[in-house]
Amino acid sequence: MDSRLVLAVTVFVVCCTSLVEGYGSGAPPSACVTMVPGHLNASTFDPINPSNDPSPYSLDVDKMMVGRGGTVQVTINGGTFQGFILQARLADGSSTVPVGTFSTTVENTKTTTCTATDDSVTHANKEIKPDGTTVTWMAPSVEFGDIKFMVTMAENHDVFWVGQESSTVSYDSTAPTDEPEPTTQSATWIAPSLSAMMSLLVAVFALYF
Repeated sequence: MDSRLVLAVTVFVVCCTSLVEGYGSGAPPSACVTMVPGHLNASTFDPINPSNDPSPYSLDVDKMMVGRGGTVQVTINGGTFQGFILQARLADGSSTVPVGTFSTTVENTKTTTCTATDDSVTHANKEIKPDGTTVTWMAPSVEFGDIKFMVTMAENHDVFWVGQESSTVSYDSTAPTDEPEPTTQSATWIAPSLSAMMSLLVAVFALYF
């Protein structure tokens, strides 16, 4: 068999296997915008549609208002799960670009890059993640706007829910930031003492008289 044909067949099989088995090491790049995992049916290779059943999962936040540089704890409740992708987006739906950054210490999860470094968080493998998984979101250091957290939850390869939303977290423009305030230096005039002035006068008279 021609080596190029062998290579083409191998690439095709690998790609199909990845799609059928799902993305075990994290959500695919296409999910950054659509939040659809892109799983395929193992028998027909047709795309698997999101579940029509009510989702058992919810996104809970520890505060309803946040300012520049502030943090929000985001918790996934409702049961264990296998995969997910979580982002913060503007609440008015005007953009699909993620807002802010995430950090996570939860085993089998990781941050990932869609538009900017660490702007999303996803699964790191196919291991089951615990109910109550909590990650930390940090707001940008510049003005942004009201946000909602959006998540796609995969209970397993074949059962998933796309684009679930949290309650709106309002942008607090009055909240202080962790950035240091700019400092200014001004010159200070120090009035000379009376004795210093007298000494200066004596020196001047000594020069001319």
